[in-house]
Amino acid sequence: MKTLVADDDDATRLLVSSALTKLGHDVQEAANGREAWNALRGGKFPFIILDWMMPDLDGLELCRRIRAEHRTDYTYIVMVTSHSGNTNYLEAVTAGADDFITKPFEKNPFAARMRVAERVLALHANLRAASTDLDHRVRERTAKLEAALQSAFGRLAGLEETQ
Repeated sequence: MKTLVADDDDATRLLVSSALTKLGHDVQEAANGREAWNALRGGKFPFIILDWMMPDLDGLELCRRIRAEHRTDYTYIVMVTSHSGNTNYLEAVTAGADDFITKPFEKNPFAARMRVAERVLALHANLRAASTDLDHRVRERTAKLEAALQSAFGRLAGLEETQ
């Protein structure tokens, strides 16, 4: 899965990227919020990990910008920070984050949360595919009904003319 990791701390970015690569993710890194925003403008990332505190554009504002866009595909966002507490968690989720991880973090719980994110993204993809299929079937049936109505009206008009 194509994943963007944005963190201004080189060590944290390397740790997160390495863990994600081991989990099979195709990782692109950004050293600050502006780089992350530019990467998002140029590519499709279903999964994003953002540091809360970054220069140029912080994680919360970046998260808000991502959510303000009307994307056809869902983007799962994890906020990583040294902040802790329910108030910070609520602020991150209100900005649009799907999950919140405090630094430092352990590899196994981190990996478990990434697996959950992958399942959520798979469910979104399945739902989008089912919705597209349903929309296609509704359009087909609507066209058939319209054709049947046209035919019925045509026959009625023909009957009226012969009477």
